[in-house]
Amino acid sequence: MIRRSVDWVWPENFRVGAADRGLAYGDGLFETLRLIDSQPILLELHFKRLLAGARHLGLACDRQLLAQWWQELVRRLRAQGLDNGVVKLILTRGSGGRGYRPPASPRLTVITSFHPVPPLPGDGGVATVLCRTRMHATMGGFKTLNRLEQVQASAELPADAYEGLMLDHAGRLTEGTRTNLFLIDEQGLVSPPTASLAVNGVMRTALMQLLPSAGIPVREQCLQWDRVRRGRGLILVNSVSGIVEVRRIGCLELPSDSRVATIRRLSKQAFGL
Repeated sequence: MIRRSVDWVWPENFRVGAADRGLAYGDGLFETLRLIDSQPILLELHFKRLLAGARHLGLACDRQLLAQWWQELVRRLRAQGLDNGVVKLILTRGSGGRGYRPPASPRLTVITSFHPVPPLPGDGGVATVLCRTRMHATMGGFKTLNRLEQVQASAELPADAYEGLMLDHAGRLTEGTRTNLFLIDEQGLVSPPTASLAVNGVMRTALMQLLPSAGIPVREQCLQWDRVRRGRGLILVNSVSGIVEVRRIGCLELPSDSRVATIRRLSKQAFGL
């Protein structure tokens, strides 16, 4: 049974071995879920991405394991009276000794933590900056534990910047350090191609499924910087903060488009966020 090949790490026994491959090599995945009034936001899309990432890495994680984790998490949250916050789930290949080669029969480590919701921006828009650190998409958009490019980019942010925007090796706008992005133009929304993303976010996926049916076209195209300057606006999205409008990138002031309010309303109705 899968349950006998898993080490469960909960807040009260928060210990991870020094030989754990997630710590030593970033050999694992994670998901960050928003919980509102005891309801998980976009849980199915989180699970779908985690399972796809596990297949990509060859980790023995399936829906039975995730269902077992979720059932135990709900029990613990109810016992503590916690119904709003952020749940972080980390899945590693477990301990495997020295060397990159993974063990033949790994014992997975599943680490769970619960956090308050971080401060969220209002509807007035946020200031961002362009980061010097470039983004390289190498792992299919899965949320692996290797996030050093985001760490380096985040270290560049001044105190008044909500987010750092990252370019790819060709100088095209790709994503934020912790968000995906959509450019607003005359035809609708434009997001960089999925294949170019370091993280293919679940909120991005959900909006790309939702908005066309509501009359807001969404398409994938590369975003050269000149195109951003000529756009009608820019929004950042993730499954914790929802929809965030960008009003400034460095010294560049961006316009505010009336469709942002519609997108927020549709997101609230469909996802609760």
